[in-house]
Formats: sequence, C-alpha cells, structure tokens
Amino acid sequence: MNLFVQHGQSFGTMNPMEMNTKQELRDEVLKTLSFFEPMSLEKIYLDFDQEFLVSRPDFVVEDLVVILKELGKEKLIKQTFNDGQKQWVRVYPKQSFWSRIKKLFK
Repeated sequence: MNLFVQHGQSFGTMNPMEMNTKQELRDEVLKTLSFFEPMSLEKIYLDFDQEFLVSRPDFVVEDLVVILKELGKEKLIKQTFNDGQKQWVRVYPKQSFWSRIKKLFK
C-alpha cells in the first residue's frame, strides 16, 4: 500500500499523521543521499537505516519516488542519468552574496 498516494488523495488533503510520516521519510532521504556520489533508487533504499524500514512496514518504493520528485522540485537534490539509470545526488545549499561577505569579515 502506498503511504502518500492512496485513493487519489493529494498531499494537501492528508491528515497530520500522514504528513508526519512524509516528513520523516523526507528527512531520512536527505540524511541518506550523498553530496558526492550519485545514488540509484536501489542504493538509496539499501542505505536507509534498518530501524527506519522496520518501523514502517507499509513503506514502498513508489513513496520514495514521490519524495525524490518533490526534493528535486525544491532544488535540494539533482537527478542525473548514468547508463540509462536515474540517479540522485544531494545539492550543497547555496549561500547568498551577503552571507559570504559577512563570513569574510568575521
């Protein structure tokens, strides 16, 4: 059973418990993804914390794909293709010009 896309339900109509689960999955994906090495869907799933997966037996790969698409739209991750296979890598957060200037004077 898909946690987030069930019976035509969108994210905006989820109850707070489902939104909490979605946020936990999102945090786990960001924690798992590498800044340096692009990771395939299978590698991301295998690198998840075992306790996280055991505590969510109804988690499916489609949920992971939904979260990856959202993170891509928010520019937190970047999708690449290697040998025809989708891979994702985490993007360094950009600093504003002013924050870099302030850092120079500290």
